[in-house]
Amino acid sequence: MIDHVGFKALRPNEQDLIVFAAIAGVPTDLVDQRSRSTVDFSDEAQRNAYYDRIADDRRMQPNVQGLFGLGASFAPACRRTNAMGEAETATPARRILEVVRGFGENATIQSICADDYGPGMDAIIDIIAKQLGAVCLPRPLVRRSDGLVPCNVVWELPSAGNAPPGTPVACTDLPFLKPVDPGRPLFNAQGGVNCKVEQLPIIGANVVPTAPGWFYDSFSPGVRASCPSNRQQRVTFTESSTPTTGVSIKLECLNEVQSQPQLRTDINTSTEQPTIGSACSGNAVRPTTGRTTGRRSNMTTPVATPGSCVVQLVGGETDSSMFCHPLLNVCVQGCSTSDDCPGAWECDGRPETTAMTNGRSYCSNPTCGGG
Repeated sequence: MIDHVGFKALRPNEQDLIVFAAIAGVPTDLVDQRSRSTVDFSDEAQRNAYYDRIADDRRMQPNVQGLFGLGASFAPACRRTNAMGEAETATPARRILEVVRGFGENATIQSICADDYGPGMDAIIDIIAKQLGAVCLPRPLVRRSDGLVPCNVVWELPSAGNAPPGTPVACTDLPFLKPVDPGRPLFNAQGGVNCKVEQLPIIGANVVPTAPGWFYDSFSPGVRASCPSNRQQRVTFTESSTPTTGVSIKLECLNEVQSQPQLRTDINTSTEQPTIGSACSGNAVRPTTGRTTGRRSNMTTPVATPGSCVVQLVGGETDSSMFCHPLLNVCVQGCSTSDDCPGAWECDGRPETTAMTNGRSYCSNPTCGGG
């Protein structure tokens, strides 16, 4: 027996990424674009009512036609005439319909008797595109004090001759697409250009933005409902920036301040201790001050949790050599010379570095770039 649970078990930790699409024996008029346009598939009640209407239709009932033993068969759910002028039929796909129902928003069913499979494929692509716009990430990212994460979302566009209608082929086609950063590939395997999508900052009260672009979402009701408890973060595109057909998407992240495990042997292991790269900003916020006017603005920035980078040692002593980077919102190792740093790391005391840290130098991995 076909069962949606078995299919989902193939990706036990990523069930939200599985899409089930069927082109099967169902009446064409029940699954065409007009019928689907009346249903909000994100609403479970509307979705189930829609599938109930299909299942209850008389053409979907397992009615036997013909005499038993003399070519008896189920009455067809739909009919069509092929290009040869021959009549074709399909029996009711009731079990497949129930599998579709079990996948919720991540499934669709279309009729195999349709004259044109284009609308059916569009419905499938819409579901895949929606998932691409809301993939749950396996590890959390650190949001910097400017409300951004150190990542780029890149759209790999198709070439002009191979793009579906309405799909961009240049970074100038949509206002939220920008050229990729210097040093990144300008073209992709499709023969099209690569474009960076505008990242929207999240600062202060964690309000979901509405401007075109994407944002790092670790707080919205949607991510709480859609992502597993161990993956409560994702890249989310705003409604006006949903990826279109023919676009490939890549997430590129660079953690400029690399993580480093705690190497001290005298730390207090009875509780979790911060390490280089640990997030250190709290939920408290403070108003920022305008650079030219000196007036307080409505913009807010995260405030480091007091002591968030202090390591508790055995015997009640502490190690305060790490501090919270005010821009990157991660713990960094303070230093005077490179001897204070982990192996192969260097003490970064460049003016452009210390200008961001109130004059303090810190360790960085030179093979990955300084902070």
